[in-house]
Amino acid sequence: MAVTAVELLLYISTSTVWVSHALPVQCGCPMHCRGIIPLTKVAGLLYEYACHEGNYGMFNILRGARAEEARAAESTN
Repeated sequence: MAVTAVELLLYISTSTVWVSHALPVQCGCPMHCRGIIPLTKVAGLLYEYACHEGNYGMFNILRGARAEEARAAESTN
């Protein structure tokens, strides 16, 4: 059974957007499943931490740093 999720972005103010999600009754639930996530503008930089990517990026960044440290240790010996 294919379920179509509905996502709605609602502009609230210059610093806030609501992300609304809804699943129809056909998903097997006795009633509509709904949720709202407020997204608020933050000061400064924002870094993404994406678990859906398996965090391969972070793994490779750390692996590269360990390789650089190993090379630096070898050159000082």
